[in-house]
Amino acid sequence: MRDDEYSMYIPPANFQELVRSARLAWNVTSFWMLGAAAAALAAGIVAYSAALVTYGICTAFEVAASYALVGGVQFRGERIGTEELEARERRAMRLLLWCIGVLVAAVVTIAIWMLITRRQPAPSEAGIALAAATLLAMPALRRWRRRLAAALDSVQLEDDAARTWIWIALAATLLAGLLISRFLGWWWVDLWAGLLMIWWVRNEALDADWRRRTRRDNERRT
Repeated sequence: MRDDEYSMYIPPANFQELVRSARLAWNVTSFWMLGAAAAALAAGIVAYSAALVTYGICTAFEVAASYALVGGVQFRGERIGTEELEARERRAMRLLLWCIGVLVAAVVTIAIWMLITRRQPAPSEAGIALAAATLLAMPALRRWRRRLAAALDSVQLEDDAARTWIWIALAATLLAGLLISRFLGWWWVDLWAGLLMIWWVRNEALDADWRRRTRRDNERRT
């Protein structure tokens, strides 16, 4: 949407109610994921699980990137122009790139520690329960947020809601890694799950950058 189109925007009659609902949806999702990040990091440290630690770091950075994109502006009923949206998307991208760097360092450190101490990750029922609960909750939250974004005609909220697929992918990867390690005894799958999460975050960063460039090119053509 071009800057001049923002001035032509006519809010729906229930605009303030939709804004409150969008704020609630973002808060529910973010607090859920921040709690999941803390729980995953704690469980991962106890169990020496690279997958859980990686998931915790990923989730914390994803919430930070989400806030960088939305930034509270939309939740006050305000609208921003194309340049501000571009700046917010670049900040979110930088956070994701930092996330990838931190994740690589974390997984490599855990792998080296495992080799030195010959200690394998322990089964984590808490981690399995956490991943399963998140995997069940996130699709419903994603649908709720996308409906609100469409009702508000908000590019910011639509992009942010679309990015919740990464939380579903991370939870599915974590759950699969923990279950395989727990029931088949393939402890090395825990490390591979952590590496796969880094790949998911990388793909999300590339996808977000592609959406930003595509939107910018379309606006230039119009």
